[in-house]
Amino acid sequence: MSEKIKVTTRSVFENSVISEILGIRELIKNRDVGDIVASPLPEYARANPFELKITIYLFPVKEPPFYKVGYVRPYINIPEIKRNNLNWTTIKKIAGGSNGYMWGRFRCTVNLDNNRQLAVYGATDKEAEERVNQILEIITPKELTRSISEEKKRGQRKDGKPLFKESTRIYPGYFTVVSSKKVSDEFEREKLTNNEKLKPTISGKFKRHKTEKIPLWVKNEPKNANEIIQESLRNRG
Repeated sequence: MSEKIKVTTRSVFENSVISEILGIRELIKNRDVGDIVASPLPEYARANPFELKITIYLFPVKEPPFYKVGYVRPYINIPEIKRNNLNWTTIKKIAGGSNGYMWGRFRCTVNLDNNRQLAVYGATDKEAEERVNQILEIITPKELTRSISEEKKRGQRKDGKPLFKESTRIYPGYFTVVSSKKVSDEFEREKLTNNEKLKPTISGKFKRHKTEKIPLWVKNEPKNANEIIQESLRNRG
C-alpha cells in the first residue's frame, strides 16, 4: 500500500500542515487506525471543524489507578453536543452511569449530516446501538445512515496484541471538552493560553481550547465541573 500523501492547502499554511501530518503519521503507525479516527480520510477532510466536542474516557475498573498494563482504554467522541446537554449528569449517563456498560466487538457506526461519523463499540449489537441512540438525542447533527459490524477472532497487531475486542465491562473515568472558534489569519500564537492551540484547516484558522479532565468515576458531581464546562463555552463565544 502506498504511503504517499497528497496535501492541498494555502501556501501560508504549508509548513504547519506538513509538520502536523508527519506528526500524526508517527503517532498512528503500527496502530489500528479504525479505533483512533473511525472515519475515512476523504470524509475527515470534508468534515466541518468541531465547534464543541466531548471525549469520554472509559476503563475496566471503577476508580483510579486507571492506567495499568493490559487494561483496555476505550473512549467515545461526541461531536457538537447541544449546550443544554453539556453537564456532568448527562455525560455520566451516556457513559453507562456508575455501573458502566459492556464493551466489545460490535461496532455501531452512524454517518452524520455534518460529514462526520459517530462510532461506538459494545459487547452486543444491541448494546452498541443503545449507546449510539442516547448520544444522538443530545447532539446537533442528524443521522443519515447506520451500520453494525462485528469483529472476528482473526489476526493481530505487529506488537502481538490481538485485534479482537473481548467483552469487557467498562466504567466512566473522566471526560474533556474541546471547543473551537474561528479566528482571523492575523491571530497570533502568543495570544494562546496553556490550554489552547491554533489549528489551521481548509476552512481557516481555529483556536481550540481543551479543558482539564473532569472526573466521572466519583459518586457526586465535582464542585468545579460546571465552572470548567463554562470556561469551554466562553472560548466558543
